Amino acid sequence: MSVELPDWCPKYNPLKHDPVTGQEVYCICKKGDEGDLMVGCDGCDDWFHFTCLRIPEKYRQLVSSFYCPYCQAGITGKARETADRDVEGARKSLWKHKCRLQQCYLPCAENSKYCTEEHGVEYMRLVVQGTHQS
Repeated sequence: MSVELPDWCPKYNPLKHDPVTGQEVYCICKKGDEGDLMVGCDGCDDWFHFTCLRIPEKYRQLVSSFYCPYCQAGITGKARETADRDVEGARKSLWKHKCRLQQCYLPCAENSKYCTEEHGVEYMRLVVQGTHQS
């Protein structure tokens, strides 16, 4: 069973260089690297702009392993057995656990639900005050 591409994702285009400029192109948009935040695909080794993938930049430190829509759909990617495949065999991106403090977008420290001890204390302070939002 194959996975379909999201509605917002264009059909796969293998283009790696702009035919007019000769510039290397990436992502689903097939544009160059202009300094925007990008993430590398662990399946096909291509690079993708966060904005094109509709991933808010605040999640930048929470990416554990990333598979582009084309690798997830089985269109591109290396054929090797790994633990991050779902039942149908499609690769899935993995995310680190986010700190429980609502405004923090850092990954949790090892054996914790918070990125730092200070954020754990702040979270509990907000819970006690009744101002914490889930």
